[in-house]
Amino acid sequence: MLSEISNGVEWSSEFTYFYRDSSHRAIAFDAGVFGQTQPDVQVNTYRVRARYRRNFYRPWLFYEVIPEVFWSKDDGGGSRDINTALFLRLEILFRQNDPG
Repeated sequence: MLSEISNGVEWSSEFTYFYRDSSHRAIAFDAGVFGQTQPDVQVNTYRVRARYRRNFYRPWLFYEVIPEVFWSKDDGGGSRDINTALFLRLEILFRQNDPG
């Protein structure tokens, strides 16, 4: 007999607030919940994070700093563990020049 064990449908919901104070700098705040539908509908993780994005050196070069905190259920399904993360992102913007 062959079977596949599934946690149902994974779902998530997030809220983001963006603020751009210039053409060179922006900040975003995110809050979200993530879960599954099997064996019952439950929330597995809560997350909050901030994103700071800035243009530097060239008009097409950006960096982001993204600290976050998330609360996930442990494997036993009981208490929630507090975890932190820090992401550093480099972005290069490619665009076609508009002759217009």
